Amino acid sequence: MRHIALLLLTLFLPATVYAVEIVEKQQTPVYGAQIFVLDPAYNGDLNRFFRELKERGADTVYLRVFHNVNDRVHLGLANPCPDGGVYFASKNVCVVADILKDAVAAGHANGIKVYAWMATRSLSFLKKEVTLSRSFSPGGGTVAGYGANIFNPEVRGTIKKLFFDLAASSADGILIQDDFIIKYNEGADSRACAAFTKETGIACTADTFFASSFAGPDRKPVFGARTAAYQTWIKWKSEKLSDLLYEIRYGARLINPRQKWAVNIYYETPVYPEKGLSWYAQDMNMLRGAGIDYFAVMMYQEQIIKEMGLTKTEFLDFAERLGRHSISAAKNNAGTVFKIQVRLFDNNRTAVSAEDLRLLCARLKRAGGISFVQLPVNKPSDMMPVCR
Repeated sequence: MRHIALLLLTLFLPATVYAVEIVEKQQTPVYGAQIFVLDPAYNGDLNRFFRELKERGADTVYLRVFHNVNDRVHLGLANPCPDGGVYFASKNVCVVADILKDAVAAGHANGIKVYAWMATRSLSFLKKEVTLSRSFSPGGGTVAGYGANIFNPEVRGTIKKLFFDLAASSADGILIQDDFIIKYNEGADSRACAAFTKETGIACTADTFFASSFAGPDRKPVFGARTAAYQTWIKWKSEKLSDLLYEIRYGARLINPRQKWAVNIYYETPVYPEKGLSWYAQDMNMLRGAGIDYFAVMMYQEQIIKEMGLTKTEFLDFAERLGRHSISAAKNNAGTVFKIQVRLFDNNRTAVSAEDLRLLCARLKRAGGISFVQLPVNKPSDMMPVCR
């Protein structure tokens, strides 16, 4: 009863009331796969799925345990949750199927740890008109934001309850999706603005944060120069994410102190921390201080080459630099997990060439990398014999 009472307190108290001391420690290296959609061929035989992963060297799996409206269903199952749901036991939202329980059992039987890969602000069932965040628009006024509004008590409470459900599961750990961010122009809703102004004394308006706007390449208006108040705003938003993460971690630890926690890291954040903070309110120091064990760096060559306009050679140079900066920011070699893209994110899931992967792995190892997870993996044969 004492644990239940303490857990209920986390739904209402600010993080500062119960902030806990975080002790840095070295983690165990991981080598594994991130599972987007369990292949229907393994329906009813997850033991074979994990046995085949083990034969390919995997010791860790990140398994998607959330289901959004347009997602494919694990194992080709029927979907009883048209508005989205989860793949673990919960009384708080619709459950598609409790696949996590069976996956953990099969994983453990084959010597593989299973992490529940869970979303937050992008969950379909949370993204309703009344619960969406708001963003300042360079065209004037505000528009719907990126995802569900963490300043909304209903949203905040549901997110915490879902992570507490996962803490009560048999999962070895939890991976937080890359939607645990606040974008550069988000935070324009009445709740967020009222809190910001109350705590800082600064007016929460577009003119306060953005000094100018101009027509972009597609002739649509975009924000230009930022103000000094903008720097205060983005740091404040990062602190609010930190508060929520503390609340989640504290409550989860009361339920299961042995679970490990990982979080997806954008490639900009370790190399250009000021951009990570500005664009996503993502700060590795904040995450480390909140007790994150593993930093899952999204080393997606397809995205990085396209967004940065790099050649393959330039990408490899950048990847090594990103590797060094990531390990330095995480202060932990094994706890810095490089997520390696082995198939392109197109409809054909085209395989990345073995030579390109070999060169990338060599650079990351030279940077000090010792933990690697491959993706997207839907069946064991998707894994490549690289980064070992």
